Amino acid sequence: NINYSQEDIFKDSDLRSAFTYAIDRDAINEKFYNGRAKAATLPAEPGTPYYSNTLAEKYKYDSLRFIQVLSRTTRTDEPLRLLVNSDDSIRLALANDLAETLTDYGLPTEVKSYSTNGYVEVYRAGNFDMYLGQVKLSSNMDLSEFFRTYGDLARNGVSDPATYSRCQDALANR
Repeated sequence: NINYSQEDIFKDSDLRSAFTYAIDRDAINEKFYNGRAKAATLPAEPGTPYYSNTLAEKYKYDSLRFIQVLSRTTRTDEPLRLLVNSDDSIRLALANDLAETLTDYGLPTEVKSYSTNGYVEVYRAGNFDMYLGQVKLSSNMDLSEFFRTYGDLARNGVSDPATYSRCQDALANR
């Protein structure tokens, strides 16, 4: 077993990756969007050249796989804090549903919801463990801001210069 405090639970790449198995995107689409959305495992729209069905299949919903990875960890009893903007009622309901699901799987999670100003303040301060946000990528699928040091989508100063460089190379070689 690996013992984690809430502050460093996401330092384990296996556990971070396992979260993709805990999310039933098709069920979310049906329950919250009446089947009108496109469930996507990857950060690209299904059906476009940028979406790999093979890779998506590798990371599709598999609650047992998530629970297996989770079972190798020990955590404090403090629940994870899931940040969400309460101005979007669907996203708030989805966050509550996700927190309930993660709790049922053995990872106690509570929703911390704030209207826009409070949300931005808490987000910038980093007073959360996870957040439910929405990112719409540009048409060229530029992922750079996830990996650029202090990029707009790189949380808490997380950066990966090698991946950022690969993103820049990919954009230059189109």
